[in-house]
Amino acid sequence: MNRDIPQYSNIGYTGTGYLVIRASAASSAIPLEGAVVTVRGNQPNFSSVIVKLTTERNGLTPKISLATPPRGNSTSPGIENPFATYNVDVQLDGFFPTSAQQVPIFDGITSIQPINLIPLPKNGYTDRFAPYDEKVTDSEPPNL
Repeated sequence: MNRDIPQYSNIGYTGTGYLVIRASAASSAIPLEGAVVTVRGNQPNFSSVIVKLTTERNGLTPKISLATPPRGNSTSPGIENPFATYNVDVQLDGFFPTSAQQVPIFDGITSIQPINLIPLPKNGYTDRFAPYDEKVTDSEPPNL
């Protein structure tokens, strides 16, 4: 964990939790290699990029360590924030970018966050629209 990031010292987290992202397509049936994963803090004073990773052949990122409140906060009733939350953005060419907001991370626990990416239509656009220099005819099936 990189506690050299200035915001880490401002949030008062003393614990360490872990995060692995699993990027896939087709309802988690196809692991996606090469997806770029960006992890950010999820607080107004702690929202900068913490780490950028790339998924491996199995669709998983390496395990990263992240600052969390101490484990005792999650075992005591009435504690408002027993875990830390982080935002995760995932991008891969040919797929819509996807985000997971407020991913919970507990002290001493490895969280695995699944991200299911949706392929872009064959024409690379988000709808049937084609630029002025491309022709779309009604005889063609839609490029979805």
